[in-house]
Amino acid sequence: MDEDGDPRVFLSDGRAMETSELGALFGEAAAVTEPPESDDEDDADDDDDDDDDGGQTSGDPVGDPDVLSDLGTGATKLLALCAEEGQLPADIVSTLCENAGCLDALDALRLA
Repeated sequence: MDEDGDPRVFLSDGRAMETSELGALFGEAAAVTEPPESDDEDDADDDDDDDDDGGQTSGDPVGDPDVLSDLGTGATKLLALCAEEGQLPADIVSTLCENAGCLDALDALRLA
């Protein structure tokens, strides 16, 4: 929450708003009314993404990338983690928890 009591939200991949009801709720809280639209000059890139039926392609983050700065992960580092190819969400969560000093608690939850 910010000083005004509004939620601070960050989605590593804005496409979650299209595929997940929870993602859509978080996108709404991030003041994103719909998934980011591409400009005409980005259409070629979008066509390439549509052809890739394999793993996840890169999606644009939405929201407040500075949301975890007080927990040890600044906006630049968070965006870099999200953009790093081959990163699984669990790997990113582990890195965020390590930076925040709560990796042991996360590991305990995973084992429970």
